[in-house]
Amino acid sequence: MKALLPLLLIFCSITTYSREITMESVAWEPFYSDTLLNNGIVNEIVDTAFKEAGYTTDIQFFSWRRAMQNVKEGNTDVLLGAYYTEERNKIYRYSKPIFDIDIGLIALEELGIVQYDQLEDLKKYTIGVGDDWSYGEEFDSATYLNKDPVISSTQNVRKLFRNRVDMIAMAIPVFKYEYNQIRRNKKNKVVILKPLLASQPIYIMVGRSLPDGEKIIEDFNRGLDIIKKNGTYDHLLKKHGFK
Repeated sequence: MKALLPLLLIFCSITTYSREITMESVAWEPFYSDTLLNNGIVNEIVDTAFKEAGYTTDIQFFSWRRAMQNVKEGNTDVLLGAYYTEERNKIYRYSKPIFDIDIGLIALEELGIVQYDQLEDLKKYTIGVGDDWSYGEEFDSATYLNKDPVISSTQNVRKLFRNRVDMIAMAIPVFKYEYNQIRRNKKNKVVILKPLLASQPIYIMVGRSLPDGEKIIEDFNRGLDIIKKNGTYDHLLKKHGFK
């Protein structure tokens, strides 16, 4: 029996993690990016939750459209940091929410608008948006708005300050991060229009075609519950400056 003990310990160490979870997303500071500590707060929360459930993770950053396609086809297990939409729910399975993000419209102060009553009030403006990104069901379905898509938040902010769009739709923490990055190069003040477009939770998604996708989501949810209950979740938020 004593002779078997080292073998049992080796076996247990090998099977501690059931498998590696491959993940993709677009770099989206300050939430996740390969330029951030441990690839960002969202990645570290997700990685920690998966470890509690017995998995390791590997994250790569591509364009949002490419990441969505790879996860849809099952070439990659998880898409990191997605908003919920009914259309996406037909193609992907969603986890429990990770945390909420405020989304709004940002304009230069010189435009002379600080609020609106309804989205139709904004028909005369060009609004910078992310390609295939979601900003809440009402805004997403507002086909009467003049939306100008780009592939990154940085592009949107630069177009705003170069007066190539009238306003941009963006997660407020993301705009503040980008704003601080270009502070030395701008002169004009900005306003965040009222009301906000939405306050939406973000999730991980797996493609419905992935054979063990349902189990992956269930295991992640279990791990997320654990780190929320034992204080790890709050510790990570403080570590990354989100609390």
